[in-house]
Amino acid sequence: MVSVGLYLLALLLPGLVPDAGVPWSEHAEAAGYVCLLFGPLSWTVDPVMTVAWSANLVYFALLLLAETIPPEAGIVPFLIGLASLGVKTNVTGIESGPRVAVHLGAGGWLWLASLLVFAPVPFLKRSQSETGSNLG
Repeated sequence: MVSVGLYLLALLLPGLVPDAGVPWSEHAEAAGYVCLLFGPLSWTVDPVMTVAWSANLVYFALLLLAETIPPEAGIVPFLIGLASLGVKTNVTGIESGPRVAVHLGAGGWLWLASLLVFAPVPFLKRSQSETGSNLG
C-alpha cells in the first residue's frame, strides 16, 4: 500500500526542523521516528504536537479496520494530522532543554501525504468487498 510506504519513509526523514537562525539547529531537528516515539510526551512543550500525534493512533486503527469502517472515516487521520501545521516549538534535547522554533521537515510533509493518500482506502476496500460479494 502506497500510504504505508510513504509513512515508513517519513519515519526516516526529519519530521521537525529548526527555523532559520536557530542557534541550536543541529540539536533541534527531530527525525520522524523520534516524533513517533516521543510525540505523546510533547504536551509539556507544545500541546498541538500531541494532538497531531494522535493521528497515528487513528491511522493504525483504520488500517486494521479499513473494510468495516464507514468510507468517510479514511479522512479523519489526515484532518487530525493537520494540527501539525500549528507546531511551533521543540526542545533541543529528548528530556529537556531550550525551546526552539521549528516547522515541518520533509518527513512531516511526507507523513501528512501518507495520511491523505490513505483517505480513499476504506472506500476502495468496501467497494472491492461489495463487488466480490456480488460476483459470488
